[in-house]
Amino acid sequence: MMEWEWIADFEEGNWRSKSLISFIYEPQDQLLKNSVSSDTEFFDTWLFCKKDGIDWAHIAFYRNPAFQNNTKPVLLLGNFESLPDESIALALLDRAIQYAKNQGFSKLIGPMNGSTWASHRFNICGSNPLFFTEVPQPLTYLNYWKKSGFLESDFYYSFIQELDPNQFQFVNPSTKQRLIDMQIQIKSLNMNRFEEEMEEIYEFSLKVFKENSHYSPVSKEGFMSRYLPIRHLLDPRFVLQAFSEKGERIALFFCLHDFYDSSGKTLIVKTIARLPDSIYSGISHWLYEQIQTQALALGYERIVHAFVHENNRSRTISEGYRSRVIRTYALFERSVEA
Repeated sequence: MMEWEWIADFEEGNWRSKSLISFIYEPQDQLLKNSVSSDTEFFDTWLFCKKDGIDWAHIAFYRNPAFQNNTKPVLLLGNFESLPDESIALALLDRAIQYAKNQGFSKLIGPMNGSTWASHRFNICGSNPLFFTEVPQPLTYLNYWKKSGFLESDFYYSFIQELDPNQFQFVNPSTKQRLIDMQIQIKSLNMNRFEEEMEEIYEFSLKVFKENSHYSPVSKEGFMSRYLPIRHLLDPRFVLQAFSEKGERIALFFCLHDFYDSSGKTLIVKTIARLPDSIYSGISHWLYEQIQTQALALGYERIVHAFVHENNRSRTISEGYRSRVIRTYALFERSVEA
């Protein structure tokens, strides 16, 4: 017998979620699920489905005003988890659809825990081991959402590039000279003023990401809460920034060590960003030349270009270095009227 419970407090629902997750995932995957993040400023409510008094599945609703469908509001569905029972999973998603109808929403998008700054998208294909910052999810979830009328929308890709010193790709000399003549300076992350640097990167991110698909601004507190806890995991040699002659930050290349790779020889490109002004074209490639040089010197053998949106300009960098796709991800959407 199915029972339904609404929980208005995010932390209470999140605590309950961790208990449910312990029955869905293997112990090593439960640790990976701890990296899931949520943009709680947009949180609305949890919906839990219980079977014989036991939590069996849940989903969370988020109201982010930046998401509109022809001026009509869009409801975001996140934090979806379910034990392997198709009837319960479908009933939960049907309740979500009915809730959206009753609340006047025109469309549903998910999985997205409030915004693209938080955990979002499903892994839809790929057999490589998970890399750091990826999280596991049963492939059965895809079938549940599709059977509930959701369609794949935005696609994202992760690429892997084998580092080969015999096939190193340097920036075009004329491009590099043009940037040098502009007196552009490249600096690594200053760990002695880490918080100040991250606050400045936050402001920079708001400018450069505003044209991204499904963009919505994030609070400074929300941004900092994601980066302060991982300070000890960052290697400043792999967080490079470019500054104009006047000291304006114009580009960022943010990389992380892959802590899931037992060989210790994989680096992850997390963020590539630059100001859109065409005079700075080539700066990302110049930064990446230095990243690769440093990676080779330190014994890295491969670089993962993580979570590249199908329409992002950074995709040209990921595809241009003899890389191959190792994982594909997607968001799902559904018209409420359908």
